[in-house]
Amino acid sequence: MNKSGPGLFEAVIESWRLVIANAGELARIALVPFLLFIALNRLEATFEPEGMGILARDLLFTVLAAPPAAMLLMPWYRRLLSTADPAMAARPAMWWSVALMVRWVGLDIMVFAALAPVLAMAIQADAAGGEAAPPPEILFIYLTTIIIGFYLFYGRMGLSVPAAAAESDHRYRRSWVATRENGWRIGLAFLLCWVPIQFLIEILGEPLDVENPTMAMQYFNAALGAAVRVLSELVGAAVFAQFYLAQTAPPLEGEW
Repeated sequence: MNKSGPGLFEAVIESWRLVIANAGELARIALVPFLLFIALNRLEATFEPEGMGILARDLLFTVLAAPPAAMLLMPWYRRLLSTADPAMAARPAMWWSVALMVRWVGLDIMVFAALAPVLAMAIQADAAGGEAAPPPEILFIYLTTIIIGFYLFYGRMGLSVPAAAAESDHRYRRSWVATRENGWRIGLAFLLCWVPIQFLIEILGEPLDVENPTMAMQYFNAALGAAVRVLSELVGAAVFAQFYLAQTAPPLEGEW
């Protein structure tokens, strides 16, 4: 691994290896966040706002997801970072967990703001019986741009989260500057880690896509969504940790 970080596929493979190798520890770390994500999923399902109230609901639950996300990510990042700095194995002060939570939710709110226009168009189209829907080709281009932009943006800004876990400079601007040469690699690694998770959830969730699901099916669907959230966060954190460690590693002999 050089100063800019691992190669694209190296980062993807190593991220999954780290999660699988630490599965037992992660099961313990993830239990409470997993249960909280299930509760949030069920609570969100009980809200059925109309019109633009849907956007307000989605924003609210984006914010509410921050505490369980921080509970999950702080110990996992500290575990990953301790391979380079044994001091990271210690529990950080509460302030740093709050800083990580703020950085995490800040990123998600930025992404939500980017997605809000297409969500608003979909809401308006649904209210108008499809008459207000944009042309399919325009919608496809917009969604493709948003998805690619989302991962590239995350790649540039995402190192602010492990920086908070490391009790270091966690400004978004610092992450943006530090990733100017490899932000695309971080974003694509994150995307490639997410694809198999999304593929699996589509397969497992297919039997639940019925008009009148039973209560058991609703809870299973909530648990499935929570599992996807937990796994995505863990693998994504492993990607960010690798590049963060590369950025903060001391220079090799002979390097400037």
